[in-house]
This record gives sequence, C-alpha cells and structure tokens, in this order.
Amino acid sequence: MVQSRESDDNEPLDPVVQKALEHLTAFMFRPRRIYSLRLEKREKSLKDPSARAGAIHTFKHLKHHRYSIDPPKIREWALVHGWRAEDAEELGGYAAGVVAGTRYHTVPDPFGQLAIDQWRAEAEKLG
Repeated sequence: MVQSRESDDNEPLDPVVQKALEHLTAFMFRPRRIYSLRLEKREKSLKDPSARAGAIHTFKHLKHHRYSIDPPKIREWALVHGWRAEDAEELGGYAAGVVAGTRYHTVPDPFGQLAIDQWRAEAEKLG
C-alpha cells in the first residue's frame, strides 16, 4: 500500500493520482454515439450527478488508500488539462471536502472499488 507523503509546492502529483484524474477526465468528456451514426464529444460539468459522483468517489478511493490529495494542485492540473475554470474549482472543492471528511450524498460509484488497481497498474507502466 502506498503511504501518503507530505506535499511540497514544487512536487508533482503522485502518478496514481494523475491516472485517477485522467480517468475522471475521460469519463466526463467521453464521446458518445448518436443514433449509431456518429460520435459526438460529450461534455459534462460537475453539476451532472454521475460526473459529481465520479469526482467524489475518485477522491474517496485515493484517500482510503492513503494517497496524498492536494486540492490546489488538483485545481491546477484540471485547468492545464482542459477543464473549465468553474469545474476545476469545484473539483478542488470536492478534493478538499473529502480530505476534511465531508460526507457527500451521491449516486453510486461509476468506477467501482477496483478502480484504484487500474490506476496503480497504469501508473506503474509509466515508470
């Protein structure tokens, strides 16, 4: 199990945290098929219940497995990776809330309990 580390301002996000955020981003902006004819880019905001649940459950998984969650770095990462400013701010807010122990009511976890294993495996491939 990976232990959390004290975050340094210049230290990048943990690779597993990055993979989790990439997975969340892909979930929010995945293409969808329209009448089996064409793919259309699907953009959700964190106002969408499934996207909100995905964000909250992502941070719950990371916290449970003792990964360092740094809300300002997560906001910055989201902005750099094409998130709208409003959604990046809200994402950082959910990260801070989960770290603080806020109990959120959401729809079921869209990723499942084994998502952390996928993020770890993808991070290991990087180095």
